Amino acid sequence: MSGQVPPNVYPCKRCGAPVPGGIPACPQCGIYWPNVATGWLVINRATKFTGFLNSVKVSVNGQPAGTVANGASITLELPAGQHYVEVRGGLLSNSATVFIAPGQTSRYQMYFSEWGILGGGLNFKPG
Repeated sequence: MSGQVPPNVYPCKRCGAPVPGGIPACPQCGIYWPNVATGWLVINRATKFTGFLNSVKVSVNGQPAGTVANGASITLELPAGQHYVEVRGGLLSNSATVFIAPGQTSRYQMYFSEWGILGGGLNFKPG
């Protein structure tokens, strides 16, 4: 029975190598989510004087995903579906449930308000 693929093993969407379901990266080419439809989340951080010294940590579904400096952005490739995204920096935090559509890009803006910790907070919204 040569040429048959064992159950729960799927071809990598980039290189075609057989990858067991649930594996987060292809063992041959290294692409993330080798057999899952994905999309992208782009988080832009506006350049502001308020909070400019603070890097903002981004987590997705409770897992660290990176940091964003003042005026920078981060692009994350995520499996299609809903994800809980949290941003934390300068003793402030915010979160949102983000939907990622297959092959599409979702864009979010993040910035410290002019009032910062005194009441404005860390904003995180679509845009």
